[in-house]
Formats: sequence, C-alpha cells, structure tokens
Amino acid sequence: MTKRTGPPQTVQPAFDVQMPKRAGLRTHCARLYFRIWWTYTNRIAPSWKYRNENPELRPLQLPPAENLLWTLAVFSRTLRFIRTAAKTRDRNALRLSSRLAYALHNEPSHLLQYDPNAHWRFIPPLHETRGGIPAELRDHMTEDNTPANLFSVCEQIFSMEDAEIELRLTTGAADIDLAPPLQFRLYIYMLYQACLAIRPIRVQQSGEKFTDGEERYIRLIMNISHLLQPIPAALVHWKQFDEQAFHRETHPDWS
Repeated sequence: MTKRTGPPQTVQPAFDVQMPKRAGLRTHCARLYFRIWWTYTNRIAPSWKYRNENPELRPLQLPPAENLLWTLAVFSRTLRFIRTAAKTRDRNALRLSSRLAYALHNEPSHLLQYDPNAHWRFIPPLHETRGGIPAELRDHMTEDNTPANLFSVCEQIFSMEDAEIELRLTTGAADIDLAPPLQFRLYIYMLYQACLAIRPIRVQQSGEKFTDGEERYIRLIMNISHLLQPIPAALVHWKQFDEQAFHRETHPDWS
C-alpha cells in the first residue's frame, strides 16, 4: 500500500508586517529578529541539509567581487538613508524608503544564487544596470512627484563609485574578510526580510500630522535600519564583527 504524504511545507515569512500597538518597538524588533533566526534554523537550513548533507560547508555562489561590494554598499547607503528619513520625518523621503526597499528585495537572492546565465531570473540583478537609478524605481519616483534633491540622493545610493570606501575596505577587494557561508546566508536573509517589512508604503504624500499608523511605521523602520546598518560592512569584515554585541543589541533583557 502506498504511503500517503502530505502537502509540502512552506516557509512562513519571518516578519509580521502588522504594526505593534502595545509592545515597545525595541521588543517588537527583537521578536522579528527571533522569527528570522527561528525560520532560518528550523525551516530553511533543514531544507538545505535535506538536499545537501553539509550546507554550511557548501561554497557560496557569489557574484564577482566588484558586483558583490557594490550591492552591499547600496544596502549600506539605503539603510542609512532610511534611518535619516525616519529621523527627519520627511514624507517624500519616507515614501522613497519604501520604494528603495521594493527595488532591493530581490538582491539577496541574486547574491546567494549568482548565475549570469540562469534563465529563471525574471528580474536581473541591479549591478547589471551598471549604476544609476533603476528604471522601475525612477518611474515610481516620477509618479510620486519626488523632489529633485531626492533624485540626486538616489543617484549617490546606486553609484558604482566608492563602494570600498562605504564598506571601509582600505585596499579594495584584497581586504575582504568574508563571513562564513552559513552566517553570510543568515544575515543576507535578514536584509531580505527587512526589505519586505519596509517596502509597503504606509505614509501619505501629504498631511499636517502623521496618523498613529504612520507613527508606528516610522518608529519601526528607524529601529530596523538602526539595527541592520552594520551588517553590509560586517559581511566583509567578519573577524571584526562582534556577533554577541549584535545579539545583545537586538535582544532585550528578558530577566
């Protein structure tokens, strides 16, 4: 008799996009971080282990060093811009933050599964545009009547220049101290989940005051961008990265 098997399990998203109403924002971000860790440890890593006995030892399929550094630099600049937008509470900058998160949410997959000849990629990696604002993002910014100064900021975010300076690599690619494969996948996955949490536009284009929902969204993206700001540079300075300190920063004292 044939044994019946159930439907394949699917990975549940680690981020809960609903804004917290009572819990503190720091506690909420800690829960998001825990869900990312739990989902990766209990869902994604076992699935990889099923396909490969030692996924943590499997070499990463990374793009060339120039493309890798540029993509990480774009993430670093974007997180800094989002944090600044949340601090200044500029409506146009907050809406652009959502647009940037939407434009970047596919990049983690391209970093982990780089294959220039893959025919399954419906959206090419951003580095294939060779810098400059991606066409789709530029169209969204035009629809939103984004001010000219933010177009200039976006040009700087996606610039191909000074990626090594952004990541504090004094001698270029020769100075790279890459994170181990398992940790690299985990932290890239965190950047992906951050994009999913930030990309829904929850700020109106105009208004004298922010609504309660907008206020919660602003505080959420400020916390996420603050916590993840060190990650792009840490992935290429692994021995200098203090994981325990990062863990303490993202986990409140439950005692």
